[in-house]
Amino acid sequence: MPKILYVCDGISPWVVGGMQSVSRRHLGWLRELGFEVVAVTSRNQPTGDISFASKIEFVAWPEKSLIHKLDPRKYAKQLISFSERAAGLIDVHSPNLIYSEGPLLTAYLDRPREKRVPVIFHPHGLEMYQRTGSIINDLRLQPLRSLVRKHAHASQVTLSQGGRLDGILLEDVGISKDRIERLPNCTPANFAYAAGPRTKNKGRFLFVGRDEVRKGLRTLIRAVADVKGAQLDIVGGSKRLDRLPGRFAIHGEITNRSRLRAIYDEVDFLVVPSLAEGMPTVILEAFSAGLPVIATDVGAVAAVIKDGQNGFLIPRADYAALREALIKAKELTNPAYTKLSLSALDMAKNVFSPMSVRMRLDSIVRRLLLGDVMGETE
Repeated sequence: MPKILYVCDGISPWVVGGMQSVSRRHLGWLRELGFEVVAVTSRNQPTGDISFASKIEFVAWPEKSLIHKLDPRKYAKQLISFSERAAGLIDVHSPNLIYSEGPLLTAYLDRPREKRVPVIFHPHGLEMYQRTGSIINDLRLQPLRSLVRKHAHASQVTLSQGGRLDGILLEDVGISKDRIERLPNCTPANFAYAAGPRTKNKGRFLFVGRDEVRKGLRTLIRAVADVKGAQLDIVGGSKRLDRLPGRFAIHGEITNRSRLRAIYDEVDFLVVPSLAEGMPTVILEAFSAGLPVIATDVGAVAAVIKDGQNGFLIPRADYAALREALIKAKELTNPAYTKLSLSALDMAKNVFSPMSVRMRLDSIVRRLLLGDVMGETE
């Protein structure tokens, strides 16, 4: 039985985050597909059900030994320090393949090629190559570029979620097209599909996410206020939004999945006005509910949103385009709206279903284990 060492920065639900949810899902899939899977993880030690992995190795995240918290290189130093500890566990387990959920293998990749096994590298949203809207955050992320470049060039396969992320890997990271494999996110398994497409459009919009510059919530609030009769529901956000007028419904953070699913059924469009993204799970959740989406063309969003088919794709940081998209969406006739809803639901079921993405992951892993990949370009 081939052994896969899966290196990740935390596992859901013990650590909350998009990458951590992907780690949990992929670990479970690989185990179900018949591989021996050893998870090397950090942050919190998993307890309870750990059947998604053959074994879990916990590595404490390096914190105290590093320099001042305002140093933009701090996180990169932490990643390198973590990689040194992970390299020791690689030697202990002698895997046939290593999967790195982020740039977590620097120390291992410093070894000569003949002393390494094949590596799959998943850099997710590549935010260090995007503009997040915060100069401080951009400076903090920049030191990660060299780590991402090292991992991409030393790994046999680098995963992309598609859209503009393909261009970043080709042009900024500098790897060839035949070393990139597409592996998107999938619709959440516990998010029920709508029974059918929606038939009525009331022009009620929804935002799900944090109140930070990168997510574009403040710009969306201004645009909705500028569109006559538009309403906006906000899930997440912050307490500072409490004074918004009646056209804005503030739900706060919602952890109950059934309640969140119910809110998707109460609105007509999800809006994702982000300045930087990977492949947002909220879009796939919306599609599961048959909910069309308005989103900016950043990260892998264009791999999901097909303009005029299942929603509207607009330029990044373009207030006028966002406002016009809201007006266009609000004024859609019911038949035109139903057509968008049907396409969104169809894509959730057939393109981004858990089964489709799982089969894609299985194909990539087995092909790599058989050695049918290009050599590295270090």
